[in-house]
Amino acid sequence: DGVVLLESKVNGREFHVGRFTTPTLESLRAEYAAKLRANKKNSELLRSGGFSLANMVADVRDLHRDPANRGAVFQVASQFNCLEMPDINLTPEDGITNYITDPTQGPACAMECAPGTLYRNYFVDVNADGTLNEGGGDDSFEPGQRADRQLDCLAYVGKALHNDKENYWHLKNGYVLPSGPTSLSRLSQRLQSLSEESIDELRGQLAVGVQWDTEVSSVDSGDQRVCQVYCAAVPVAYAPGNTTDQWEPFARLVLRGCYESTLLVAALKAIERGAREKVFLTLVGGGVFGNDEHDDRVDGRHLGAGSTWFEDTFGFSERAGGSNMHATVHRNVELHKRSDGVLELMSKPLGKRFEVGRFDTPSLAELRSATSKNRPPEIPGVRPPHKEITIQNIVADVRELHRDPANDGAVFQVASQFNCLEMPDMNTTPEEGITNYIHDHTQGPACALECAPGTLFRNYFVKVMSNGTAGEIDASDVDTSGAGLGQYDKKQLDGLQGLGEALDNRRNRYWTMKNGYATPSRRGSLTDLKKRLEGMSKSTMDELTTKIAVGVQKDTQVSSVSDRVQKVTQVYCSALPVGYSPNTSPADWEPFARLVLNSLYESTLLVAEREAQRTGRTKVFLTHVGGGVFGNDQKWIVDAIEKAVWSVFLRGNSGKLDVYIVNYKSVPRIYEELVERLIPSLQPRFR
Repeated sequence: DGVVLLESKVNGREFHVGRFTTPTLESLRAEYAAKLRANKKNSELLRSGGFSLANMVADVRDLHRDPANRGAVFQVASQFNCLEMPDINLTPEDGITNYITDPTQGPACAMECAPGTLYRNYFVDVNADGTLNEGGGDDSFEPGQRADRQLDCLAYVGKALHNDKENYWHLKNGYVLPSGPTSLSRLSQRLQSLSEESIDELRGQLAVGVQWDTEVSSVDSGDQRVCQVYCAAVPVAYAPGNTTDQWEPFARLVLRGCYESTLLVAALKAIERGAREKVFLTLVGGGVFGNDEHDDRVDGRHLGAGSTWFEDTFGFSERAGGSNMHATVHRNVELHKRSDGVLELMSKPLGKRFEVGRFDTPSLAELRSATSKNRPPEIPGVRPPHKEITIQNIVADVRELHRDPANDGAVFQVASQFNCLEMPDMNTTPEEGITNYIHDHTQGPACALECAPGTLFRNYFVKVMSNGTAGEIDASDVDTSGAGLGQYDKKQLDGLQGLGEALDNRRNRYWTMKNGYATPSRRGSLTDLKKRLEGMSKSTMDELTTKIAVGVQKDTQVSSVSDRVQKVTQVYCSALPVGYSPNTSPADWEPFARLVLNSLYESTLLVAEREAQRTGRTKVFLTHVGGGVFGNDQKWIVDAIEKAVWSVFLRGNSGKLDVYIVNYKSVPRIYEELVERLIPSLQPRFR
């Protein structure tokens, strides 16, 4: 009957993959119309059934496992090869195991139906043009996708636009990227010149991947099956030098095709079953992909404004005053500085005060100096106290860790951008506010929302100095009701500015900072920087690491805790966006990326050491900064953690640190090996 099964030779278990097809929107429309014509009952069913539509907040994994959703249709955000590449440089040969490290919707869905994912990576038959050979292979068939042979859901769109000659775009591991500096502008102009009818015909050539009746392998019985529709959006944020406006016509064409295709798959299943069908949609192209989520209006409301968390927390809508959100916030929130230097924000609508704590942007050099000054003096004849460090991996939800009373006063490393904010893409500015952080489910935004008053401060009230650091808030700043404070498009914190001055980046043009993302300034700039860094001595490289700054939000209130005042210290750290530059390789980035990672992990541990010097013992929670879509190699991250632990350990101090590496869902083997290496070396100092 065409159903695909996979059997594990190791454990003998059989898995129901179902059928996998890559229909175009045009073919789905035709099949839908044919089934309506073929059976009058179908027409009556659809006329009487209609739609119900609702927003929901849920874990998509739980939705897959729920028996009530057996047979449901799930839209899955993927790449155009129907796989879940966490960054642009990974190929199908890198496998699917590492999907577990990406906490976003697409990989989560793919892992719920792992047999289907295994099939799409290792067993599909791909034609030379990127289309699926649904007739089965011949004797020469070598199953599976490869770096040089992958599915391409834009193949027919490309043929219709003669992309082979026009060179509008090319695909790299499922990511669609402009082929040249002007290609996107040319494509935009061409699409804008077409009639709506022609655009619709073009949209009809878009394909999606449909995994029909596939097993939810996370349910042990093997009886839970669903339908998954793999849809990709264009990676607006992955092509520096191109604007959102240039992407818009192409992005809209793809998005409309994805959503209509998904609903048609559900409608076809409804006809087949003669019953209503559930379909779960997601925000395809949102988050780090940078497709605009909130510029259209439905019934007078922004589509992106579904969450009320900001209004629930602060008593007013961030968008209440239209596009000038800074004025709205400054009108509704007062900044106060207590006699002990602690900053507070007061919501006027609620009459409620929030503790921001203290915020500064120290360099690694400043943190090394501060912790050295706080060490107890050496006494002749008295053995100095040993440094005590414990380290372990944990699997946990970082939000729950913030709320746990046992973690009051702990230090949390937070993955951010170099402006200490959580921009979902490099085209988002501080003027667009923080409400939409709720749509990004990665570690950084989650931490930022747990301590929302501090996040509000960094966006709207921080004092940005000319050198990209945060200045101290004084009485005159408080008296101005926020005027002149906060980050804007042209005035932002920059954790790399000190390093840039040391390397004369203004003249050499190695990188450009755009809304907290450091991207290559020109073709070949990373190669030039790599050669320069590789020619430096270890001491010179170490000196460069000391120039990098992090954002420290000290003793800031966890606003998600309502029954008490819980405070933590957050260290905002950014890695380089290795996966965001299509014309570069990880090797081009490596020396620069390692330099940054080494600095930010040592800085985080020194912030924790500073706390331990005051309290005696401090917990510090580390994260995989630069992992996932940022594309930093796991080995670079692990090496940086190891180097930082040793650096702090060997300095010696009476303060005690309990280091936790926070992992999502499971602990990658490379992190297990790190802890296994460190524990025996650190333990002797405990005795």
